[in-house]
Amino acid sequence: MTMLTFEPFSGLDTVTRRMFDNMNDIHRTIHSEHSEFTPKVDIAHEEKHITLLVEIPGVKKEDVKISINEDRVLQISGEKKQTETIEEESFIRTERRFGSFSRSFKLTDLIDIHGIQAEFNNGVLSVTLPKIEQEQPKSIEVPIA
Repeated sequence: MTMLTFEPFSGLDTVTRRMFDNMNDIHRTIHSEHSEFTPKVDIAHEEKHITLLVEIPGVKKEDVKISINEDRVLQISGEKKQTETIEEESFIRTERRFGSFSRSFKLTDLIDIHGIQAEFNNGVLSVTLPKIEQEQPKSIEVPIA
């Protein structure tokens, strides 16, 4: 006679994993329709300037605003609008994010806020922050008596 080993919890891990995967999909679908999102930003530090590269694919240049307040905080904000007219019921899965976005950066006194330039190309906003040229300390020769 052959003995069979009974393991009552052998499939529980698979069921639990599937349950949490489904819950994550539901959460993602609910929050991705029209909410806020945070675009990814790369910051490059060079000798004469700092460059911010903001990844915002699908956003029109007209829908982006760059401003600097009196506390020297640079704010990049805008909105990614959903333009498709596909019926909601037609989607099997939606992962793209739509809605408003905003990123803020505190600028140091070494940045020339009047020389800031921005360029938008292929879904990447490039903001160039020029540095103020600091005066080199003058050398004073002291005579020895």
